Amino acid sequence: MTREVRTVWRAAPPMPLDVQEIYPALHAGEIWVAGGFTLSTGKLGATERVVAFDLAKQQWREAPALPTPSHHVHLASVNGALLAAGGFIGGESRTQWITTPRVLRLDGTRWVDTEPLPRPIGEAVPLVLDGRLHLIGGRAPTGSANAGWRDHADVDEHFVLDAGRWRRAAPLPLARNSHGGAVLAGELHVISGRTVAGNNAPQAAHHIYDPQADRWREGAPFPEPRGGIAAAVWRGKLVAAGGELFDPPSVGNTLYVWDAGRWGRVINLPTARHGHGLVTAGDALYAIGGAAQAGARGTLASMDVLG
Repeated sequence: MTREVRTVWRAAPPMPLDVQEIYPALHAGEIWVAGGFTLSTGKLGATERVVAFDLAKQQWREAPALPTPSHHVHLASVNGALLAAGGFIGGESRTQWITTPRVLRLDGTRWVDTEPLPRPIGEAVPLVLDGRLHLIGGRAPTGSANAGWRDHADVDEHFVLDAGRWRRAAPLPLARNSHGGAVLAGELHVISGRTVAGNNAPQAAHHIYDPQADRWREGAPFPEPRGGIAAAVWRGKLVAAGGELFDPPSVGNTLYVWDAGRWGRVINLPTARHGHGLVTAGDALYAIGGAAQAGARGTLASMDVLG
């Protein structure tokens, strides 16, 4: 099923750097991107750079850098504060996967430490509802080793930052990473992703969390399961797009909408993307960064806007 959409994509100003494995956030009238993997230094590695796109001026600017080169940094705007929760630190080589429990808050021209996560988490999904930050799923160390991709396993944990303290909520029914998520009508939607234990098998699972009941239920399966997808709410509807497969290698370019309990196609992205962000600002949907090829190739600086 294809849903009609009476608008077209157009190119927006590109970021100052190509970057993938990002979790952009809308904060104080700007779209923020922190860390990620970039090729801007000559070879793929984590970056400490933070950039912000002023929606009124339609231009990017450099913002205060993270304390360390990092990737998969979960950004969220919570009660007027910009937080950078968890993710991976790249280390001196900029290529390591050091999962961190660190939670940073932007304080003027610097990032300051706040209440850390109960455990290191990366490749989760950050969602904000009623002034509370939910960090759901992702990967965490399986033992004392914490520097390589294989040192971590999928987790089902669901942490909530509530009044400055982290607490646990009902776990995600399927532990997974690189999933998408969005908040719609007072509920949290967690969509697709992949499982390391299944040889990076893509998952079609769509789980919906009711915070009042502290309970998950199943939604309609995502029609094109992939890891590294992104999701948002646009024009009052849940949308999701992109993601990658490794066998055979491919990257998704279809924007799907969840409406009346079913998924349908809306429109193709101008560029296939994974490890990107989808951010809604007013009536516009922004597709930001990521990579056009599966894995660590084809990293993008481009940003497209629908609406």
